[in-house]
Amino acid sequence: MKNKLFVLVGPTRCGKSTLIKEVKSVLSHKVGITKSLTTRPRFSIEDDLFYYFLSKEEFEIRRKNGDFIEWDEHAGNYYAYGRTIVTLVLARKHGICAATEHGVLEFQKSDYPVMPIQIVAVGNEKMRREFYDAHPGREEDDKVRAEIPIEFAYTIENSFARGGLEKATNELINFILTFTKK
Repeated sequence: MKNKLFVLVGPTRCGKSTLIKEVKSVLSHKVGITKSLTTRPRFSIEDDLFYYFLSKEEFEIRRKNGDFIEWDEHAGNYYAYGRTIVTLVLARKHGICAATEHGVLEFQKSDYPVMPIQIVAVGNEKMRREFYDAHPGREEDDKVRAEIPIEFAYTIENSFARGGLEKATNELINFILTFTKK
């Protein structure tokens, strides 16, 4: 398999989804979003870019059938990456997604050509604090996941200051382009 799976990893509210959307808008002919499956509610139409929605019953059947590369539970909802979804994307182009450190390890165990990319947020401490205050337990989850040892292929600082998103997006695009034919 020549195409790579670029997996963005970072704490809550570091800009992973925003970076994925930006990359997709520029490199849609070279990169496809590898959507995850979830039991969480659809909050907006934009969620359809990142998720396929399942009932808990459907999720459990697919989990028991071994359809998932990895799965996890957060805040009472289940999330997973399906083997078929990832394989279909990578058959056509590079894939991009956001996952936890645990997800990266499971992709690697499944022999997918994973390029883990660490996203480090700069300047969004207030926004993240508000999120953690509203979602008890998520801060501890982020801390525990960050302790899982991952060898990152690349690290990007995503600054929430003026011009930071553009800089991070360009850096990510240029990194991805090093794996594509000119």
